[in-house]
Amino acid sequence: MSRALPARAESARAGRICHVRLLTLYRRPVFDDADAAGVVSAVHGLRWPWRHAGVVAWRLQPDQWQAVLELDGSEPLAAVVGRFKAVTSRAIDARHRINGWLWGRGFRARDLGAGEDVAAEVQRLRGTWGPGNA
Repeated sequence: MSRALPARAESARAGRICHVRLLTLYRRPVFDDADAAGVVSAVHGLRWPWRHAGVVAWRLQPDQWQAVLELDGSEPLAAVVGRFKAVTSRAIDARHRINGWLWGRGFRARDLGAGEDVAAEVQRLRGTWGPGNA
């Protein structure tokens, strides 16, 4: 019988910068649809889903959303991402959800270290980084 591992305590320090990636459920290309993409894009203009985070940059691809977020330290990254997932899932047309779900379980995040260049990470996110742009 397997046991669930205890959840790792997440750092909620001010100034934490993370690259976050969410996948749609079953990696369906939901955002090929302009209306679906527009709904998710509009959430970035709202303040309350991001109340404790700043969106430095974001990118919407057919089957995923990626962003560089800066946290103010008052709540964990999981709370910010969970709120984004909830708001976008409710806002998007039901035909894009499966049993009410838009996003796959969880998310992937990578903290940017103190020595990492945030501008370079933003360029990579936007797809403008490459040998000619170094």
